[in-house]
Amino acid sequence: MQKRGNVLAHPRKNYRRWSKSKLVMLLGACLLVFLLFLFGLYTYKINELQAEQEYYQEKEKQYLEKGEQLEKEVEKLQCDEYIEDLARQKLGLIKPEEKVILLED
Repeated sequence: MQKRGNVLAHPRKNYRRWSKSKLVMLLGACLLVFLLFLFGLYTYKINELQAEQEYYQEKEKQYLEKGEQLEKEVEKLQCDEYIEDLARQKLGLIKPEEKVILLED
C-alpha cells in the first residue's frame, strides 16, 4: 500500500465500471427479451384458445343438428300412422281384421 499524506491509499484495481448508459442498455435488453418471451407465450395461448373455440363451435353445431333430428322425430311420433307403422315393423303387431300369411322357404 502506498501512503498519501496521512491516509493510506489502496492500490487501484482494474475494476470495470459500468456507466449509466451501459446499465440502461443492459436493462433495456433484458426488458426486451422478457417482453418477447411474454409475446410468444401469449401468442401460443391465444392460438390454443382459438383451437378450443373451434372445437366447441363444431360440437355446438353437432348438438344443434341432433336437436333438430330429435324434434322431427317427436313430430313423427305425434302422428298415429307413424306409430302404427313402427308397431307393425318393430313389434310385429297386426290389426284384428288382418290375417298373417307365413311363407316357408
